[in-house]
This record gives sequence, structure tokens and C-alpha cells, in this order.
Amino acid sequence: MRPAAVLLAAGVALLAPAVAWAAPPVETPAAPLSCGGSEPFWSLTLDAGGNARFSDGDGREITSRYTLQPSRNTTLMAGTTFGPAGSLRAVIINNACVEDMSDGEGGFVYEIALFDGDKLLSGCCKPG
Repeated sequence: MRPAAVLLAAGVALLAPAVAWAAPPVETPAAPLSCGGSEPFWSLTLDAGGNARFSDGDGREITSRYTLQPSRNTTLMAGTTFGPAGSLRAVIINNACVEDMSDGEGGFVYEIALFDGDKLLSGCCKPG
């Protein structure tokens, strides 16, 4: 074997583990999820049985069925429509999230944008 071929083979062997390590599997957001945000404070729970529970923080609470739909072209996000006449929509993105008002609770692995009629709420979600 020529010296250049030996060096190339050694370089590929050294890089292969790094490439595998640098690309961890990406999880599509999946229920159960516990989500919330602040200013205003709101919460959304998507349970594994297909039930969504939303509280807008002003005393309005909605419980309805939902279906979480993964994106067709990326594993990084999923979306759902729920509530009366599908009036609530949410997009959940696989991206680490920091919620300032979570009292250091942590564990948030998803960002969420929730459309409540003409209001856009943003926050964080975590499994469970």
C-alpha cells in the first residue's frame, strides 16, 4: 500500500467516530408534553391519550382532543390543532429552550409557538 493511501485510510478511521458522535439522532416532538410560557402565564399539556389541556392564565381552560402531526420535511418539528373548532394551533420545535419564569425547573427541550385566535404565545415544552 502506498504511503498516501495509508494516511488517507488512517484519517478516515480517525474521523468516522467523530462524525458519528457529532450527529446525534434527532427526535420529533412527541407526547406526552408539558408546555408553558409567561407574560401572560399559560400552560398546555398534551397527554399520551390524545387529550390537550390548555389554560390561558386568565381563567379560561380548554380540554379537547388533539393529534400531533410531524412535519413532512424535517424531524425537528411537529404541529397540532385543538380546541373549539380547531381555534388553537401550536408548532413545537426540537430546540433547547429557556423559560425565564420556570423557577429553575429546567429540562425544556422544545420551543413552542401557540396561536390562540389572534394572539401568539411562545414558551417551552418538556417530555412528561
